Amino acid sequence: MSREGHRRGGVRVPLWVRILLCIGMGIIIILSRVKLVSFPEFDSLHSAPLVGVNVNSLFTDKYLSGRAWGTYIPQLLFALTPGHSQWEGDDPRRAPVVGLLWSDVNGKNLRYECEVPEKSRVTFRYAEHSHSSGKFVAEDAKLRSSISASWRVRSGAIDVNTQVVNRYANRTVKLYFYVDDAEGSLGDYRISGLEEATQRQLKWPSAEKFNVAELIQLRKRKIRKNGKILPGFDLVDGGGDCKDQSCLSLWVVEVADNATLRVRLESEKIAGSSDVDDEGYETAVRRLWPNLKREMYHAVASVVGGVADTRGELLVKDGPPVNRSLISMVPSRSFFPRGFLWDEGFHLLLMEEWDPTRALHDRTIANPPALLLTIRSVIAEPKENFNTVESVGPILRTLVAPHLDGWYDFLDKTQASPFSTSSTRCPRWTGRTAAHNLASGLDDYPRGVLVDEGLECHVDLTSWMVLFADTMVKINSTAVGVRPTRFWRSERERLQSLLRTTMVNEKGIFSDLIGRQIVEKRKGKEGSVLSRPPWVGRGTAGQCSPMNGIECDPYSDAPCCSPSGWCGGSRDHCECEGCIRYLPLEERMKKDKAFGRKYTISAAPVHSPHVGYVTIFPLLLGLLHPIEDRQIILATIDVINKELMTPYGLGSLSKSDQLYRMGEDYWRGKIWGNINLLAIGALRHYGSVMDDSTISEMADSIRKGYMKTVEDGFKKKKSIYENYTPDRGEPAGAAPFTGWTAVAYVLATEEDNHWWEKAVGTLSADQARHERYVSDEL
Repeated sequence: MSREGHRRGGVRVPLWVRILLCIGMGIIIILSRVKLVSFPEFDSLHSAPLVGVNVNSLFTDKYLSGRAWGTYIPQLLFALTPGHSQWEGDDPRRAPVVGLLWSDVNGKNLRYECEVPEKSRVTFRYAEHSHSSGKFVAEDAKLRSSISASWRVRSGAIDVNTQVVNRYANRTVKLYFYVDDAEGSLGDYRISGLEEATQRQLKWPSAEKFNVAELIQLRKRKIRKNGKILPGFDLVDGGGDCKDQSCLSLWVVEVADNATLRVRLESEKIAGSSDVDDEGYETAVRRLWPNLKREMYHAVASVVGGVADTRGELLVKDGPPVNRSLISMVPSRSFFPRGFLWDEGFHLLLMEEWDPTRALHDRTIANPPALLLTIRSVIAEPKENFNTVESVGPILRTLVAPHLDGWYDFLDKTQASPFSTSSTRCPRWTGRTAAHNLASGLDDYPRGVLVDEGLECHVDLTSWMVLFADTMVKINSTAVGVRPTRFWRSERERLQSLLRTTMVNEKGIFSDLIGRQIVEKRKGKEGSVLSRPPWVGRGTAGQCSPMNGIECDPYSDAPCCSPSGWCGGSRDHCECEGCIRYLPLEERMKKDKAFGRKYTISAAPVHSPHVGYVTIFPLLLGLLHPIEDRQIILATIDVINKELMTPYGLGSLSKSDQLYRMGEDYWRGKIWGNINLLAIGALRHYGSVMDDSTISEMADSIRKGYMKTVEDGFKKKKSIYENYTPDRGEPAGAAPFTGWTAVAYVLATEEDNHWWEKAVGTLSADQARHERYVSDEL
């Protein structure tokens, strides 16, 4: 993957207009993945039709040059490379890279790629990060050293100041400063500050050129390239001398004591800002989030430093790969170094405030349309912010709206229960299994043991689609290809009606309709849904124990239990002496008399017995009217208080649920930042409009608990984590997770509820009804 060039003009346009362009481009890319938008032969994303919008004049030279170089390869610990506005080469692997590696004195334990800290024993983060400068910090427990690199990019030069702190005397660390410029794009560059270093111009280990990423892989292990096994390649001892500057230039410095290495790379080809001074990272953070603790400023830096500016082939499951370029943030540089639609909507909530211009498969698989949050936030801005010719109105109505319409159409056609009628189309996530619902973004959050997609309705997807329809009402587009506003009003009302009539259970709370399920027959428990299947338990995934009643999932590709206690689908698991093949539950009721006496299949669709994040989704997205829906609001808040509240934030599944902390335990109790952020905002909102201080106090309690959990986890592990355990608030999941965990922490520091009111807010119809109610009362 590499970066694509971007033509630029000189007309100054407001940041909010440029953010809309990025959102529109993101939607185009998303829709192109599911083949709802056709593109001409790929020359540029600008081939999408625009009416009254001059795309090439939306970015100024000054703006683009200030961001021409950056940390756009998030999976590397520290590397600088040109962004899409600077690199114009044809081969996506050939863009120049300037970076830093380190190792022990023997060249082993080479630190180059971001790895999970528990594996590498290296914790890393950006301590500062702005558009043309920043500071990278790493703690290497194995080498007992601290490495930091401060960089600044200016027109014609890149400065990198590296500091090494060795905790033990006579501990030698090797630093490798490299310039990977296979195409000679930097021209006749000059290096200063490395006069005492050993310089090597290394040939690549084959006739075909490799970039530095492939070179490091060769250093780690033998790999196959073009049908040939290539030898391991040593950065220090391997490779011959090379006079050609397009080879890898490597400078090796041995550091036995604490030291500072000041390196400057000069080239006329380096584009950058000519400004001598800028606002400064700490000043900017303090201005935007005055309540953020100084020791947690790195949370902002790590989010904005995770921007990936990439280009390459996008794989499509049932079609040929397509070339696309994409600017996105990544949730975790070590574990998820790529963009996710579900996550990006939350990332943009922070990026929108920091640098708005940056705010930016299988054809039937969807993902939560969280980008709506940023679009709504833009719509909510005061009109005086859009006072230029190329204002927010034309961009929304001509660029964004047509693709939003197509996106909604995709969801409506591919994520609806097949057996529902045209008037009662019930949204449900396609591809659900007994164990997972990956499209929902909530992965192993439990729905139903049996999959009955034709008769299922999912609360979270329906909530997203209500918000989607309301967003289209707010945009009020009359562009060709966009359905009229009256259609969107009708859709919003239809979906709201479905939520209130079909997806509310007998307890008066929201609940998925999960089709026909296995229910109890025994007296006193008649009709109770089987919520915990016999193959789910605590312990190592994939293990089985017939003696303890722990089976293998008969609906998976590993339905058999081997004598050694492992699930699988091979002959050694299914056809050996002592092997057990577990039957699907529908068949077991017929063949296992004991099981058949206990259970049967319900005659009609039932509601999910599980209570958790899905239960509170309509509240999180502000879909409930404070007067007309008062009872269900109070019931939902009661669920939050009694079932999900912990001292560390809101857990994802009720503590009384039979699947709480069971199986993979991903969304089965863990505390997640994105949902806690929405809950804080929603409870603040409803506490205010309902004039109920207890609701507001609950929001404050969640806010304080979650923020302290993140802070304590960082003090203990030196990283921000993907999620946290609900019993002790321990860090869990991927790290460093500088996606929505960091975003939620930063935005939660805001004393007002401005971000939620902009990004979510009330439905336009509810606002009008509320104003009429207040008027009548007066």
